[in-house]
Amino acid sequence: MKAILFSILAVVVSLLCSTAQSHHAFAMHFDPSRTMEIEGIVTDFNLRNPHSFFTLESLDERGETFVWEVELPSSIMLRRMGIAQSTFSPGDNVSAVVWPNRVEGRNLVYGRAMTAVSGAVYGEHPDLSAQAAQEEAGMGIEGMWTSPLPFLNPQPALPLNEAGQIAAENYDHTLSPATTCEPFSIPDLQLSPYLTDIQIDDEKVIFVHEAYGITRTIPFDSDPIPADPTGYMGVAAASWEGDVMVIESQAYPASRWGLSSEAQPKGPPADIPSSEQKRVVERYSVSEDGQVLTLDYDIEDPVYLTDLYTGSMIMNRAATGVSVQPFECEVDSAKRFSE
Repeated sequence: MKAILFSILAVVVSLLCSTAQSHHAFAMHFDPSRTMEIEGIVTDFNLRNPHSFFTLESLDERGETFVWEVELPSSIMLRRMGIAQSTFSPGDNVSAVVWPNRVEGRNLVYGRAMTAVSGAVYGEHPDLSAQAAQEEAGMGIEGMWTSPLPFLNPQPALPLNEAGQIAAENYDHTLSPATTCEPFSIPDLQLSPYLTDIQIDDEKVIFVHEAYGITRTIPFDSDPIPADPTGYMGVAAASWEGDVMVIESQAYPASRWGLSSEAQPKGPPADIPSSEQKRVVERYSVSEDGQVLTLDYDIEDPVYLTDLYTGSMIMNRAATGVSVQPFECEVDSAKRFSE
C-alpha cells in the first residue's frame, strides 16, 4: 500500500511541479520537472524559518554511507501540514519524494512529500479559506486573508530597461537579501503565500503580514508616514475611492530585491533591485460575497523599469480560527539559500 501511495503521490507532485517550474522560487537550484524517492535514517530535523531542513543517512550503490540534505518549507508551513518537531526524530527510518538538485550528484534536495515512521504522509498545503471550511462569507476588506502559492497566481514580467536587464543577467543568489533575512518589499510581501490580517478604523489601516512578521500602519487621508519601524516598507498614506481602499507608498530604501524576488518572480527567476525612486499604488477591493479580496497594484521605478508596471492577485478570506503565526527569520537558516 505504501508503494502504491508513493507512486500516486509522485505522479501528482510531478504534474504540480511541471506547472510550477517557471514560477517556483527554487527552480534555478532544483529540478521541479523530476521527482525521486529517497529513504534513510533521520540524523537531524529542525523546524526553522524561512526554511526547515532534515538530513537522512542511507547507503549508496557501493554500500557506503550517503547523507541527504532535504530542504523543506518554513516551520509555519510545516506545522499547518501537521508536522511537529517530534514528527521526525533521529533514528527514524523515513521516505521522501523530492526534487533533485540541478547539479548532478549533489546531496541537497527539496522535499515535496515525506512519510513518517507512523506511515503518515505529509506535504500537502492545507486550504485555509473560509470557502473550504464551508463558512458564511465575511463582509468587507477587513479580516484575515490567505494568499495562494506563487505558481497559482503568476504575475506578468517586469518591463526591464537596460539597467534592469543587466541586474537580471548578473544575478548572484549568494548576494540575495534572502541570505540576510531582509524582508520582502511591497508588493512581494503580499504575494508571498502567508496570511495577512487587515484591521481598519476611521483613522488608519493596519496590515499584519505573517511573512517576516511585518506590520504596516497606514493613515487615511493624511500625509505619508513610515509604514513600519524598520523603514523597509517606505512611507505611505491610504484613502478610499468608493469601496476601493487605495494605498500609495514611496521613499523605499534601495534594495537588491525591491521590484521582484526569486520567490515571486515577475519574469526571470532572479531578484530584481529597486531604487529610491520606487513608488507603489495598491488597490484593494472585495467581492460581493465577501470571500475574495483583489489586489491591483502599480509599480514605478525609472532606474530599472521602462514603463509603469501593473499586476493583480486575489486572496481568499481565511476560515474562522486561522491566525497569524510568529515568523522569526533565522539567519543561519536563511544563509542555506546561497547553497
